[in-house]
Amino acid sequence: MISNQKRPKAVLSADTPSIVVVGGDGGRGLASNLDESATVRFVSDDGTHVRRAADAGLDAHCVDVTDASSLYPVVEEFETAIVTVGPDRRALFTAQLLRACCGIETVIACVTEAAYRDAFAETGIRFVDPPSLLAGVVRERLTEPESGA
Repeated sequence: MISNQKRPKAVLSADTPSIVVVGGDGGRGLASNLDESATVRFVSDDGTHVRRAADAGLDAHCVDVTDASSLYPVVEEFETAIVTVGPDRRALFTAQLLRACCGIETVIACVTEAAYRDAFAETGIRFVDPPSLLAGVVRERLTEPESGA
C-alpha cells in the first residue's frame, strides 16, 4: 500500500540516514514506506512514477538513471542508494554508476538472476533477491497462528 502521508523535502542532516531510491512503481512504494526518521528521495526516468511519488509526498526527481551526469546532482550527498529498476542488467549498471561515479558508499540493488549477482560479487554492491524475500515473508505468515482463532 502506498502512503499518502506527505514527507518533508529531502534536507540532509548528519543526524538522520539519507536514502535515495531509484526505480519505478515498486521503488516508489519502498520509498514511501521507509522509516520516517530517514531523509528519502525518489529518482526515476519515468515521469509518471515521479509525479505519483511527488503526489504521495516524496521528494521526487525525473532523471536518466543510466547517465552519471544526470544522477549525480540529485544523489551526490546521499549515503545509501537502493536500486529497484529492471531488468537486472540495467539495475546493475545504475548501481555501478551510483557507487563508482556518484560516490555513494552503500548501494543495494534488487537483482533476481543469480548469474548477475555472481558476476558483480566483487563490486561492493549489496544484493536483494525480491522473490526470495517475498517467499520468506509468505512462509512466515503461513506458519503464524491466526489471530482471533
